[in-house]
Amino acid sequence: MARDDKGTVEMTVIHFKTQSDNETLQENIRSIVQTVSRALTPQTRVVYAPAQLSGGNGTTGEQPQATADFVEAVDDDLELSTPAKPKSKSGSRPQPRTPELLDDLDLTSATVPLKAFMEQKHPAGDTKKYLAIAYWLKTYLNVNEITMDHVYTCYRSLGWNVPNDAGVALRNAKSNAWMKKGTGKGSYAINHVGEGVVNDMG
Repeated sequence: MARDDKGTVEMTVIHFKTQSDNETLQENIRSIVQTVSRALTPQTRVVYAPAQLSGGNGTTGEQPQATADFVEAVDDDLELSTPAKPKSKSGSRPQPRTPELLDDLDLTSATVPLKAFMEQKHPAGDTKKYLAIAYWLKTYLNVNEITMDHVYTCYRSLGWNVPNDAGVALRNAKSNAWMKKGTGKGSYAINHVGEGVVNDMG
């Protein structure tokens, strides 16, 4: 049978009372009260995370941090280690627009037919073919700005195969400083540098 533990608890209350006007005495009493108060106030414990092991190169790890900081760092690592989601197909490059045939573009009434002009200049490659067509449209039909639809119509008239991206040659001509951006969307205008290139053809 277990024996009952018996004991007594004693509590001592310190009470200071002074009726003196001596400032030194009052200051000493206040100091004693503050010292006793600090002794009776419980100390706050701070729990630290365990120290990290030393690395393979002999260097020690980081210094221990408080528990809250340690937990936050673990959460960050978990977030960073989440695998990235694969890109959706909707983020791929859009397909180029299919050009349209311009029914109102008269290619037969010019004093120099388009076919005869292209046979004379004999441009090599789609970019220079586009440039020659822009020159011909500007000179003989007063069409100062062209789009891929103009070039597509001329290609069909000449019996040539149209590129898969009908606008890439226009962008290449602009990159070569042979054309400049037009006022309309997707429109380009041949400049004096491009005209000089066409004049040197053939």
